[in-house]
Parts: sequence; C-alpha cells; structure tokens
Amino acid sequence: MSNFPEYLERGERARLFPVLADTSKEGRSTAILLSCLVHVREFGQSMLASVNQKIGKRANLKAYTEVVFKGKTHRPDGLLVLRVGKREWRGLIETKIGNAKLSEEQIADYIELAKKYNINALITISNQFTSRPDHHPIKLSTKTRSRVEIYHWSWMYIITQADLLISNQSIEDEDQHFILAEMVRFLTHSSTGVKSFDRMPSAWTEVVQKVADGAPLQQKSEEIQDVVAAWHQEVRDISLMLSRQVNVKVEIKLSRSQLDPVTRAKEDTANLVKNHTLNARLDVHNAAASIDVVVDIKRRTISASMMLIAPDNRKTTASRLSWLLQQLQKSSETDIHIKLHWPGRKAHTQHALGELRENSRIAWENSKDRHVLRFEVCMIRQLTKRFGQRKNFIDELENLVSGFYETVGQRLRAYQSPAPRVREDRVDPESVTPEGLQRTVKGEKSEHM
Repeated sequence: MSNFPEYLERGERARLFPVLADTSKEGRSTAILLSCLVHVREFGQSMLASVNQKIGKRANLKAYTEVVFKGKTHRPDGLLVLRVGKREWRGLIETKIGNAKLSEEQIADYIELAKKYNINALITISNQFTSRPDHHPIKLSTKTRSRVEIYHWSWMYIITQADLLISNQSIEDEDQHFILAEMVRFLTHSSTGVKSFDRMPSAWTEVVQKVADGAPLQQKSEEIQDVVAAWHQEVRDISLMLSRQVNVKVEIKLSRSQLDPVTRAKEDTANLVKNHTLNARLDVHNAAASIDVVVDIKRRTISASMMLIAPDNRKTTASRLSWLLQQLQKSSETDIHIKLHWPGRKAHTQHALGELRENSRIAWENSKDRHVLRFEVCMIRQLTKRFGQRKNFIDELENLVSGFYETVGQRLRAYQSPAPRVREDRVDPESVTPEGLQRTVKGEKSEHM
C-alpha cells in the first residue's frame, strides 16, 4: 500500500464498502465513517475542527482501520493521519456501538500506545454523550490523562454534524453529498446499533423518591453522581435533537468554570443536593435568547423558558406587554406562563398566557407606577407519576423542549433599540463643523438672554 505508515504492522485503508462479517457492526460503522471523513471534504473539515485540526487545501487526510502497531498486541479500531506540509498529526480511533461502553483501562492502554508512536490524540466514539468533544464520558484519573489529547464523539453527534451539512446544502460536490446522505441513512438504521439517550439510570427513581420523602441527598453518593452524569448526557442529546430540527447548531452554554467537566459535575451535584434541581442552558443560533431548562424534583415539574428585555422605548407596562403578546399571537396557551420582572426588590409576578390575553390589566394593577424590566416566557409541565419513570421522564422532557421552541422560541424577537436619528438642526454637515457648532452655541445663548 503506497504511503502506508511504517510504524504499522497491519492495517486497511478505510473503505466505504468494507468486506466484513455480518456480525461486525462496529467494524463496518467505523470503516464507513472514516472513509467519509476522508472523501467528503466538508464533513472531514467539520469533524476534525472539533478536535482542533484544520483541513485546508494543502492538507492530506488518510484513514486506516483494524490497525496493529509493530511489536504490540493492542488493536485500535482506526487511525487518522493528517499531513499539512511537513507537519503530521495522528489520531487513534476507538469505537463502541450498541450498549458497549468505553473503559478507563482500555483508554489507558491506547494512551500508552500513542505515547510510544508519537500519536497526538485519542478519539473515542460510542453511544455515550458529552457536552463537548474535549469532554469525556469516562472519569479519567490524573494518571490516565497525559500529553495525549483525548476527545469523544457520540454517534448522534456525528450524525447531527452530517445532517446539518446535508440539510443546509453545504456539500459542494453532488457525489459527496450523496455519499454523506447514505452514511446517515446507514447509521440511523435500527440494525446499526446507534442510539440516542433514552432513559435515566436506575438511581433516578431512588433520588426522586428520596426527595419526596424529605430524605437528605449525599453529594458524594454514587446515585447522585450517576444522575448528574446522565443529566449531562441528556442535555447533550437534547441539543443535538434541536440542532437537527432547526438546521443550525444548538450549543450547551457553559460558564467559564464549567468548561472543565470535573468542575461542572461538582457544581451540578452541589446544586442537585441543595436545591433539588437540574439546570441547563441552550443557545440556538440567532434565537432571541437562550433556552433555560429546569427540572424541579421536589415539585416534579419540568420547564423551558426564555428571558427578554422589555423595550425601553415604550413608557408603560401596558405597551411593553402588548409588544410581547403580539409576538405570541399564534402560540398555544397550553402550559405557557409569563413572568414579569420588576425593578428593585419587588418579586416577579406570573400569569398564564390565556389570562393575560383575556385581561392584560392584571399584569400591572398593583405595580405602583413601576414598569416591567424583563419578560420570562415559560412552558411549565407537572409530571406527577411519570416524573420518576426513567424513560417517560426523558420522553416528556424532550417533547417539552421541542414543543416550547416550536410554540414560543421561534416566534420571539429580542428588543433592539431604534437607530439614532439625525437631529433636524444638524442635517447640513456644515452645522457640525467647529464654526457651525460655535454659531449654534451663540444662538442658544441669545435665546436665553
């Protein structure tokens, strides 16, 4: 094989049509994916960008499967080799499909292999979800982490990136467009083993019951950590689901501290123990505001909301509320509520959308000449028994977020201050020269004498 890496004892160029046993779902999916990374330029660019590698016109990307390194028994599922001029970047690929899980032991073995052969990165692929490609679903010890970069792609993340390119007509070459569409068709078939996140762990039912009984939650308990890890996976799955629905990337908005997955897990665990809630924020490109998703275990409610600043060019609460209700004319009233946030320490007030449509005066009757500053449009749903059911909870949550954006989110427009207008007395450019301004000042003085 021409240009076959000298450090490999065996390996196969990634094939679009791999000749493998029917039972080799993992091997077939890996080969097809890696082949599409190489041969569909825009797809390769999108995926490699997520691991901080740029594919330009001078770049050369090759992919190999079932690789065996000289003198080693470990057999990673794939290898990517990117050459740009004299620079070479290498990434090991390890894939799992169906219910198979990644293990720290295997990851540690591949990191040692990467160190020995100057391989820059390890990319794992499975049905497990992470918030970002540079986060990992396995809690890796300090010993396991090293100078080798570690990334993770879920199969649904891969499918979503491909679907966005296809839906937005971003593939220039017609044949490459067809190939990528066929890859998505293959990976989304039920026989392949690719899955979305569809149920909370068994610990979910226990935690919900403990909160209902008033029992304390222990921050370091395994059940709490399992619930938070599952929540992070579900939030990622929701962001990918919404991305496919609206044909733009929907990102999870994290604080600076939460960019570290360990810190994020600690913060969300502390919040769950203290407040009995799970929270997330989603950013939809060009939407009026971020979507806040809240799971309140004590009340057994789930909610999605968006916050809008009230238009300050409208002087009364009545006109400001009218501005909002006009945007929601076609929105269903089911489960929709409006929270009005007031200046100072005055608590927010809340009304159902239907009530405000019938009589908007209830929003400001007791406002004492204060004018609303912000509107929070919420969809709130009480789940009762379904809340503690592992699969039904996920179904209800995904339906709520999707329904909220379709009913409310896509209709909202953020207030934008009107463009400043030219003063009537300064239409002529000469009026704002030093001489012109001096004449203006003199004229104003004479008027006051």
